[in-house]
Amino acid sequence: LFSVLLFSPKHQFLIYFLLFVFTVLSLRISKGTDCWLDINYNDLAGECAKDLSRALSQLRLLQTLTLELRSNSITNVGVKHLADALGQLDQLRKMTIDLGGNSMDDIGVEHLAAGLSQLQQLQTLTLKLGHNSVKGIGVENLITALSHLRHLRTLTLDLACNEIKDGGAI
Repeated sequence: LFSVLLFSPKHQFLIYFLLFVFTVLSLRISKGTDCWLDINYNDLAGECAKDLSRALSQLRLLQTLTLELRSNSITNVGVKHLADALGQLDQLRKMTIDLGGNSMDDIGVEHLAAGLSQLQQLQTLTLKLGHNSVKGIGVENLITALSHLRHLRTLTLDLACNEIKDGGAI
């Protein structure tokens, strides 16, 4: 298990530091390694989300990932970069992602669905997407994508405080 807890990576330097650390770790990670990354309440808008995603994509042998990215101003574009990186981690069995309180809507959820659909070994998934601007169609696409993950046994989905109307996600 390795953990990274950052309180204020407001500078691009810290994201590049993560890229360096993850690149070095990728040379030493074996199957079964767990990663917990907590970067809640920072500003990862723009290029920071792209650089973080590039760093994450180095960790291809991870089996467990906890990614805490709450309230980081991550937009749909940032979620796309993140989803593309997550889709490359095809050894993941268990994942928790907290993207609550960011700046994403249905388009961001659709990007996330596309990345998660690549994780055919995933067994347990917790997605925290509360306090965004999700309306429903993105959730429908997410559920459709997740239904194709044949090993997925446990799904926890937090959509609190979004803009989903009656029948919007069913």
